[in-house]
Amino acid sequence: MESITSSAQDAPSFGINLDAYSVIRRNGSVVAFSPSKIGVAVTKAFISVDHNNAVSSRVRALVAHLAQDVVEVLASGRPAGGTFHIEDIQNAVEQ
Repeated sequence: MESITSSAQDAPSFGINLDAYSVIRRNGSVVAFSPSKIGVAVTKAFISVDHNNAVSSRVRALVAHLAQDVVEVLASGRPAGGTFHIEDIQNAVEQ
């Protein structure tokens, strides 16, 4: 099985200055916003549903597209940058 990474170096920028965003985690700490973590979470959801096909090229492409959509939705609400609560990101992913 392929490994799932969340390195900021691997994260595409989606044409958005991601350095302008941060996330308040559930424990209250503030960390840099990382779209790759959205992709990791979505990939894990696919794995929990379909162990065999979760890392297929089709699923990887779908995960990348979904992560891009989530980043665009979040950034559109705060075009100048800002801080998201982790629940904001979770809600955007669920939508």
